[in-house]
Amino acid sequence: MSLARRAVLRALPLPLLWAPLAACGAPAGTGDAAEGEIRGAVARWSAAPPAGLAGIPLEDWAYEVTSVRREGVRAFARAELRYRLAGYDTAPSGSAREVELVRDGTAWRVTGDRPAPGALPQPWDQGPVAAARGAHSLVLGAGGQERNLAGIAAGADRAVAAVTAAWPQRWAGRVVVLVPDTLDAMAALLGHPASDYRGLGAVTTGRVGAGPAPADRVVVNPEGYAELSEEGRRIVLTHETTHVATRAATSPRTPLWLSEGFADWAAYRDIVRAHF
Repeated sequence: MSLARRAVLRALPLPLLWAPLAACGAPAGTGDAAEGEIRGAVARWSAAPPAGLAGIPLEDWAYEVTSVRREGVRAFARAELRYRLAGYDTAPSGSAREVELVRDGTAWRVTGDRPAPGALPQPWDQGPVAAARGAHSLVLGAGGQERNLAGIAAGADRAVAAVTAAWPQRWAGRVVVLVPDTLDAMAALLGHPASDYRGLGAVTTGRVGAGPAPADRVVVNPEGYAELSEEGRRIVLTHETTHVATRAATSPRTPLWLSEGFADWAAYRDIVRAHF
């Protein structure tokens, strides 16, 4: 480079030297504006539960966006879904979600909603959800499962009455039962291998020692439950409903023999009294 050229460069004001570099990047604030538009699009889209869930008594439904990632005209928003089943849940359930959007003209539009990587699915992620209500129960059939939901609701009502008679403490006196379409679908909802549940009639999910059960679910194994007699189904539903009722009184330190033993006693006590 000639000495004259160097002299010209040294003489240029600093703002002129920086101007080409600034022009290479996006205008200031563009990224923040786009993220705000994406968050707004998710908020508008999630203002109410989807029409396909109209039969489920959902309330406090909300998606809270925690992060946004853009890939050209596509975007992915990580969000926390919160909702309650009205009349059944004392606290919201949480679910990590990934919402996909595309740039449609000048606006962002939601095109997909799925569990975030590593998160458990919701029942409606497995297909249409049918609902049956009992006096003290709500039964949700996932994946189009509609077989005998009313019968399960009636059995759950009887289980609630039996548990209330057996458990001396006050409890909510209601239960939510999920009925997936297959054993594999059940395992997916619970996040464990299907082999863990093969041969079982149902299991109960929920936090222990968290005060009144906030959002417990009895999850039926459709294959195992179908093989049970009427009495066997009653015993299974009563056993699992006992876990819902006693959840607040148990902790990780509660001996298994005690929690399971009491659930068995509540489930079998009417049979024992009938024979002795």
